[in-house]
Amino acid sequence: MRGVSEVVGNNIWCKARLAAAETNDRLRSREGAAELIGISPNMLAKYENDLCKCIPVESVVMMADVYNEPSLLNYYCTHECMIGKTRIPEYEKKPIEQIALQMLYMMRGMDKTRDDLLEITADGVIDDDERPKLAEILKSLDEITKVAGELRIYAEKNLGITGVIR
Repeated sequence: MRGVSEVVGNNIWCKARLAAAETNDRLRSREGAAELIGISPNMLAKYENDLCKCIPVESVVMMADVYNEPSLLNYYCTHECMIGKTRIPEYEKKPIEQIALQMLYMMRGMDKTRDDLLEITADGVIDDDERPKLAEILKSLDEITKVAGELRIYAEKNLGITGVIR
């Protein structure tokens, strides 16, 4: 019978490590990856085989950094974090051309969105008949936020451009 550290996982954590191993030989083994992340190989095996109920945030941040896979952060927030599950959109990996086209398309309507928001909020009161329009504005802003997040992940992964959101 094989031990936990010998089982090859097939989840996002394992896939990210194996993809990163294409450019960093130390990541081919759990031992090498665990050393870079700062955890034990046995603990990494538990993450990769879904034997750990809750991966510590620090380990997720280190895996994302060591594997050059910023999408792991979004995955963690949208699947593991109780707040993130309800408030953060899950980003898709897309080619830069698709991201740019989506962003430009959405930005075309920003003047109208701005004008609608001003009209609704200028008097400081949001009436019942204005609520549906405000809901549409929020939906539009959520879509822009999602595409902006996808652009951020692309830039971090492929260009090394990072930014701190506070």
